[in-house]
Amino acid sequence: MRRNDAKYILQKYLNGQCTPSEAKLVESWLDQEASLGQEGELTEERLHSGDRVRQQLIQAIHTKRSAVRKIWTRLSVAACLLAFAVVGALLLRNEKEKGEHLLVNKAVEEAVTPGSQSAILTLADGSTIRLNERGEGILDQQDGVKISHDAHGQLTYEADNNSSAQTIHMNRIAIPFGGFYKVILQDGTKVSLNSGSTLIYPTRFTGDTRSVELQGEAYFEVVSNKERPFIVKARDTDIQVTGTRFNVEAYLEETATVTTLLEGEVYVSKEQTKIHLQPGEQSTSIYGVSQITKKTVDAEASVAWTTGYFIFEDQEIESILREVARWYDVDVYIQKGRSVGKKIGGTFARTKSIEELLHYFKKLHVLEFKKEGRRVTVMTL
Repeated sequence: MRRNDAKYILQKYLNGQCTPSEAKLVESWLDQEASLGQEGELTEERLHSGDRVRQQLIQAIHTKRSAVRKIWTRLSVAACLLAFAVVGALLLRNEKEKGEHLLVNKAVEEAVTPGSQSAILTLADGSTIRLNERGEGILDQQDGVKISHDAHGQLTYEADNNSSAQTIHMNRIAIPFGGFYKVILQDGTKVSLNSGSTLIYPTRFTGDTRSVELQGEAYFEVVSNKERPFIVKARDTDIQVTGTRFNVEAYLEETATVTTLLEGEVYVSKEQTKIHLQPGEQSTSIYGVSQITKKTVDAEASVAWTTGYFIFEDQEIESILREVARWYDVDVYIQKGRSVGKKIGGTFARTKSIEELLHYFKKLHVLEFKKEGRRVTVMTL
């Protein structure tokens, strides 16, 4: 387990956002602490390697103590950090034998058959609706906004223009691994959501802007309104448009937010940096770095997933395998060889089996693989 992965899981645990499997892992670290006590010492080198983790954890514990489970209040910060460093070292040594687990964040704990039109909608009152289990018709009505499931299996929001309601209700739609879904927002903007993604948005747009929050990947077809710009918040990056077509990839486990413009214009910003994209350009905003870069790309390739294809263009093997994990709901372990970091390309139908895809990569002489149930072990050559 890499330190970045461990930090990511710990932060989710502190925020109360862990999946059951992730929570179980964190709690196993705490159980280890109880048995370790004061035995053993950490070397100066091992302590130094965990400096950043310790600083974040200490800060989180001080600022979010009320959200953390009671067990944390019984353990000193030093003891928790000792457990984390020692158990992390043991896990790291074990991973060298089994292969490194490529972590991918699940928007929904369950998964569906790859290619399924599936999603879970969470309403403002916290109630949930499994959209793939509902037929055509009205699902709910909130302050003059009718929420419906249409004949095409899309989620739609339709506002009553005569309603004077100004209350903002937030909804959340989450896509399981293997699924995809389309939402038509109250202003008519269409959002296609990829596997493992989450979108948070208001049932009706009020004020001077139209803002949504994305985790994962989505293709936006924004209805033009120069007086009320549309803003996508993705991690530490904002994407602002007035009316356009663009794709945003912002999975938690990836290193950057990638925005690709197909039509119109887009402004991508964070902190004091702001850049302008033209059609056919793609920006990369690395998490934790203020700089944003851009380049010219085949923009249509970035939305191939909306038509049922993987298109890998000069993409690192690890990034490709994370896409595979999200779509096919498998646990991928990678044993790194000389080709680690190598970039490859190709086009593949997402309707085909994972075995067919892995055999395709095998023919490129970049990896070998072994599949046992949901576990896939990949050996890069």
